[in-house]
Amino acid sequence: MKDLCKYLKWEITEKGVRITKCDKAFKGAMAIPNTLDGVPVVEIGEGAFEDCGSLKSVVIPDSVEVIGVQAFCGCSGLEALRLGAGVKAIEESAFQECSSLKSVDVPDSVEVIGVGAFYKCSGLEALRLGARVKKIEKAAFFQCISLKSVDVPDSVEVIGEGAFAVCSGLEELRIGDGVKKIEKGAFPECSSLKSVVVPDSVEVIGVW
Repeated sequence: MKDLCKYLKWEITEKGVRITKCDKAFKGAMAIPNTLDGVPVVEIGEGAFEDCGSLKSVVIPDSVEVIGVQAFCGCSGLEALRLGAGVKAIEESAFQECSSLKSVDVPDSVEVIGVGAFYKCSGLEALRLGARVKKIEKAAFFQCISLKSVDVPDSVEVIGEGAFAVCSGLEELRIGDGVKKIEKGAFPECSSLKSVVVPDSVEVIGVW
């Protein structure tokens, strides 16, 4: 713990600890602690791990509720990610251009996947979306070219503009029965798609 903490900076807020920075010299695997200074870690702050290119894997504890804007953006060496069961928000560009990331299991606690959250995660092969996700925001999985299949759960109501644009390896797509709106260009240039079933629940379909 002491060796790990020397790489991290944090602040204590009204809600708990927010991690604000990780030293880019850190290499290898990191299990973020549940507490720091005896206070629960509740947030990974904006840009906290941005461009930590030697970070190979990260475990986010169940105490964390928010993964902030660009929190892990540009972590090009990140291969493995475990999201804790308490995460509620994955904010804008949180994991943008984590090009080595192979799989993502979004826990059932998450309701919104932010704009460009996994933008250009080109190595992403496996994706499971939690059962309480309501909205997949604009360009959330843009150019995730290694994705083979996507199962949009019934909880999702809106698939945002360009959410899965240029996912050229995507072959299988199931759109859940709760989806009401598919925004403009949600699935353009998904050239490997073989079939798509659009449920009767969809009220608005933008230009595919």
